[in-house]
Amino acid sequence: MKKMGLMGLVMMIFLAGCGSSRSAPAVAPMVTSPEKQQSASSTGGADLLPGVWMRPIRDGVSGTEGLSLQPNGELALVNIYSLKGMNWRRSGDTLVLTTRTEKYPEPYESRLKIESLTDTSLSLSAREDYLAGTYTREGGPLRQGARGKVKGTVIYLQRIALPPDAVLQVRLVDVSPQGGTPVPVATQTVSRTSQVPIAFEVGYDTAAIRPDHRYEIEARIIAAGKTLFVNASPCPVLTGGNPETVEVVVSPPAR
Repeated sequence: MKKMGLMGLVMMIFLAGCGSSRSAPAVAPMVTSPEKQQSASSTGGADLLPGVWMRPIRDGVSGTEGLSLQPNGELALVNIYSLKGMNWRRSGDTLVLTTRTEKYPEPYESRLKIESLTDTSLSLSAREDYLAGTYTREGGPLRQGARGKVKGTVIYLQRIALPPDAVLQVRLVDVSPQGGTPVPVATQTVSRTSQVPIAFEVGYDTAAIRPDHRYEIEARIIAAGKTLFVNASPCPVLTGGNPETVEVVVSPPAR
């Protein structure tokens, strides 16, 4: 009886231990900070950033200047000759632009807060950074239609070498409007221009092309803020039976 009583006591203790349940630790709910809850419409998506963004030149100088954010991450600066673009990337709500200068060849990062980003406008802020400001997409709103390409090469006949900081700027323009002012449709900047021929490939939205309009390619080679070569003769493309692949001959500008 004593043995049975002892065994019964042991079994009662064992069963009591098995029957007791440990409550699982409470899992705190995930809370998203107000900053992360910010609507994507204010700063857009990464797919809106590639393109050519232009603004009036600062300090009262006539003309326009801007950023060419290429889909492969390369950065080119349009009509900003004191800096040379290298690459770009987006980090959250910050646009990081890497540049250098001839005097200071070490890469320098400009960290610009994206205040707003839409199909047509880009607003960047930073303290005492020349690249901060409000830009407009060249060629109008970004459309999600089919993409076309105008490609070709740029050559010149003079037997001279290009300086190491030379860049090629190619524009697809609509020359139909009255008044003689071409309307930009798309742009490409090529920074690797050690020798000719220089290949280019300008992507454009096919929805922006009207069959009854006339389009041309403009090309110029620039170094140290000066135009070294430009095409003096029109180079028609796309409509009116004109090709999508062309050879553009450039020459020193008339003085």
